[in-house]
Amino acid sequence: MPVGTSIRGWRRAARPGVAAAVALAVAACNLGAPPVVVDVKAGDYFSEAVAVGDVDGDGDVDFVVGNDWDTMEANPLPGGYSVVLSDGAGGYAVERVEAPFFAWREVELVDVDEDGALDIVGSDSGNQGLPDIPAATHVLPGDGQGGFGAPTVVHAGPGAIEVADVDGDGHLDLVVVDREVQVRLGDGTGAFGAPITSAYAALPGNEVVDAVDALLDDLDGDGAADLVVPFRTRCSPDPRACPGRAGTAVLAGDGAGGFGPGAGTPVYATPDRAQLADVDGDDDPDLVSTAANGITTYLNDGDGGFGTSGYSPLPDGELAYKAAVADVDGDGTPDAVVSGYDNHGHLLSGNGDGTFGPPTGLATSGGGASLANDVLVGDFLGDERVDVAFVSGRADKLTVLENRR
Repeated sequence: MPVGTSIRGWRRAARPGVAAAVALAVAACNLGAPPVVVDVKAGDYFSEAVAVGDVDGDGDVDFVVGNDWDTMEANPLPGGYSVVLSDGAGGYAVERVEAPFFAWREVELVDVDEDGALDIVGSDSGNQGLPDIPAATHVLPGDGQGGFGAPTVVHAGPGAIEVADVDGDGHLDLVVVDREVQVRLGDGTGAFGAPITSAYAALPGNEVVDAVDALLDDLDGDGAADLVVPFRTRCSPDPRACPGRAGTAVLAGDGAGGFGPGAGTPVYATPDRAQLADVDGDDDPDLVSTAANGITTYLNDGDGGFGTSGYSPLPDGELAYKAAVADVDGDGTPDAVVSGYDNHGHLLSGNGDGTFGPPTGLATSGGGASLANDVLVGDFLGDERVDVAFVSGRADKLTVLENRR
């Protein structure tokens, strides 16, 4: 995959500055310099998700941070988002935009209308209360100068999202996964069609399933995008009626927008978030999942089935939340960068066989009791080195760790 392709997707749109899992080689790792900490001006909000791309057309990598509605405040306002424009030399200008969103679950920067400017695709989990904001996925068209237009609802309801060309027609499609998989095929204008629906978990009548994440890649080498869905279950209407379960469903794509049971049986674990990346050097995408206080790797057998490779713990008492995979230290093997609770971040050097070494602590937002919500890896400075970025919960900070010589 060339530089600029998302590490999470196979037919994902190019995201300038985001490194492929192992395609971007770096000469050395020097993340120990003082981090660049950017106040995203979330104010009363809770910074949840981050995406990167050149949104103003100047060749530098910018950030868009989704801000949740912080219900802990006495007078909460709509969450909106923050646009963080880079000057290419380590400086950033921030503009916060208020919008009628409650809780940004995910943010993607992709060109869905094919006008050459990156657009925002954001999933809002909504709020049934005061205020009453319905869950939905929105598209905000980019103007190519760092601004974005009014949001348009392209899918009603909550869900984990992926944006990719799943039917091979050259246009980006929208995949939304909640209690079922819904694929809306794009026409290249920013509009999406009626959903193509697939099930991904067969459960007893009193259980419902909630998707934790959605990951697309060609798992079995047949040329079609396949889908991996980490999920949790709960009893409904009474959650106390049965213990919740967690698992990861593997679905084979038909190349036309439909998904069915994959070659591999579901991988049962306790996932929080996951990544697909080749961590053992066999050119097959493997699954790296955060769970409890570490990460678990499941190696792909080449046919879309997964087996457990190993578990890599974080220090005692620290919990993993999200992981990103890239060759950060430049030794030719992919490493894992993990965000966690209480503002912790860690780098785990890869061994090349799907396992990772002991964690090294990374700065997130300067400390404080806050969740390091999201983590990205990529060449943010254009110097062919993998940098790291965290966005940190109530700290309302974007922390960029520049991999300098």
